[in-house]
Amino acid sequence: MLGYFQGKQGSKEGEFTLKITFIGNESSETFNNSAITLRDALVAHHNIGTTVNDYVKCIDGVCAGSDYHWQFYANDVKANYGVDSYPVSEDDIIEFRFEMS
Repeated sequence: MLGYFQGKQGSKEGEFTLKITFIGNESSETFNNSAITLRDALVAHHNIGTTVNDYVKCIDGVCAGSDYHWQFYANDVKANYGVDSYPVSEDDIIEFRFEMS
């Protein structure tokens, strides 16, 4: 079950960190968020697939199934947003973790 995240109303200027974690692998990138969306950050360095609600289904060929899913965290809190809906703020740490369902 997805948790709920109360998005903070922070500055749209500055940087945020994007992490991708799955099966013992982790990547981390920093982006300037003044002119970028979360989707833009993901597709800048990764191939993604999304559902109709813009929830991430696949990252770099690693796809959700009946046993695993991609869970999105914002500042270590489970987020219930699609990649086009989350309001990225300065100093956010966004992480997509491949987790058991």
